Amino acid sequence: MRRAVWVGVALVASMPAGAHVSSSAPSPRCAFRIRTPEQSGVSFRHHSGSTGPEMRFMIECVGSGVGMFDADDDGDLDLYLVQGGDVKPNGEIVVGERSRDSLYLNDGFANFSEGGDEVGELSAGFGFGVVAGDVDDDGDEDILVMNLGLNDLLENRLDEDGVARFVRREDGGGFAGEVTDWSMGAALGDIDRDGDLDVYVANYLAHDLSHRMLSGSPCRWLGCEVPCGPEGLDPQGDRLYLNDGSGYFLEITKRTAVGKARPAYAFQPVFSDLDGDGDLDLFVSNDSMPNSFYVNEGLDAHGIPKLLEQSMRSGLALSDSGKEQAGMGVAVGDVDRDGLFDLVMTNFSREPNALYRNASCDASGALFFDEAGRFGLGRPSFFDLGWGATFFDVELDGDADLFIANGHVYPQVDACNISQVKFEQPDRIFFWESGRFVAGSLEGDDDLADLMQARASRGAAAGDLDRDGDVDVVVSVLGGAPRILENTSTHVGTWVGVDLRPVTDSVGSRVEVRTARSSEEPQASWVSEVRRGSSFLGTEPRRLHFGLPRTAEKVSVLVRWPDGTQESWVNQSTGQMLLLARGSGG
Repeated sequence: MRRAVWVGVALVASMPAGAHVSSSAPSPRCAFRIRTPEQSGVSFRHHSGSTGPEMRFMIECVGSGVGMFDADDDGDLDLYLVQGGDVKPNGEIVVGERSRDSLYLNDGFANFSEGGDEVGELSAGFGFGVVAGDVDDDGDEDILVMNLGLNDLLENRLDEDGVARFVRREDGGGFAGEVTDWSMGAALGDIDRDGDLDVYVANYLAHDLSHRMLSGSPCRWLGCEVPCGPEGLDPQGDRLYLNDGSGYFLEITKRTAVGKARPAYAFQPVFSDLDGDGDLDLFVSNDSMPNSFYVNEGLDAHGIPKLLEQSMRSGLALSDSGKEQAGMGVAVGDVDRDGLFDLVMTNFSREPNALYRNASCDASGALFFDEAGRFGLGRPSFFDLGWGATFFDVELDGDADLFIANGHVYPQVDACNISQVKFEQPDRIFFWESGRFVAGSLEGDDDLADLMQARASRGAAAGDLDRDGDVDVVVSVLGGAPRILENTSTHVGTWVGVDLRPVTDSVGSRVEVRTARSSEEPQASWVSEVRRGSSFLGTEPRRLHFGLPRTAEKVSVLVRWPDGTQESWVNQSTGQMLLLARGSGG
């Protein structure tokens, strides 16, 4: 049965016994511990052809993302893990039962059980990305899986007893693409503001085995023989689809600026209101080519979104030195607490990750500056090869910290003696301190040892898996088991969660949490946004989590829904998940 219980406008998620909270402010301690497969119940292992130095094709090296969302609407976060497949010596892929994805259901305390046949037909293609969202507007979240070949739409047919069962649409729901597509990530959002979720699919390159570079013969990177790509191979164009209101997608790529853009090696799209004008814009991280950025200018006379490509003008196309970067994953958050959403984009080894600070205003429109160096991300990330990225408040002190999953793309680098470059790399946590990020270190602090174990990490998703009030992390690993990192940090402050209903209307909503103003404390505020599709080839919880100062006992929540309607809920207690239904606020 569903555990969700209405209490006024709030679903109260009480902390279980043993949660680390004290009445006085404790000393900060940031710590994570790995939950092993035996402890978590997650026995999944990723595979994508050969392993180690035997990898000869790019399709073997990319890996997949993590889907973290509430599949059965019981109040906790489940995991959808995307599987790859097998690869023949000539580069042909082989899919079948070994390619079937896995859905793990959560009991509410981060104990997972694999859904198996009971959850229906999951995707069994050679998979890369996953995004979840209520595309058919029936109140539960469906799943879209991006493959090498046709993509899959899995419709969620949640019954009255809270049992989720997914049905694979034979026609792909209109968004399957072509058999020649190599799709990576996707994002859902109501780009035409008609009340349903549209989808953007990022495509990578044409996996044409007749191309001389895809023969399995190696190319060279810094003198090391490695799999070929992407440079030298033909990039593919992305695809944009509008939802017809029933969960069926109609492709409009050629009727928009997306179809007119130069094809690129695209990884991760993100829908977000980046210029602050109330509608969803679109950023796409591109590998070894300028990034794409489409400003939403409303609808044309035929109801088609008018998208204006503004990557160069806005400052989002290139690095601060004017260079193309190997854009991988994308994290979106208000880093400097100015009410505008900033972007972090992970990049290749021997180039720093990017931090695009948002300086948009009415006079200039969308405007960003790559200030990774100023904010402490540049030098520490130079030798890392980053993939998944996500913002969350690790120890609940009111600041947005940053997690980045790392791992090289080429297993062959270990034998090439390239200075400070290894295939397995430690993931990183960057703490926000005094207006800049400070990299977590193992020196004198083994509380981060589990988090920073070297792996070939890929996707990353953050959410409160065990409902203890802080945020945990799941990281996918190329050719290995996912890492479930339980947050065991001391709670310096408190928190509040926001779960907006209905599910479809929540996507794209902007949420602001404000503390009360008093003679002792000035009013403070935090903003976030419900997104479907982010990090690297993944999807993160649509329930928003805010870390707050310990003094914040009551807050007000202001919501701007995707259609521009605004509501507020005042005098809400912290330390709980608030279930806010549209129309119930002031």
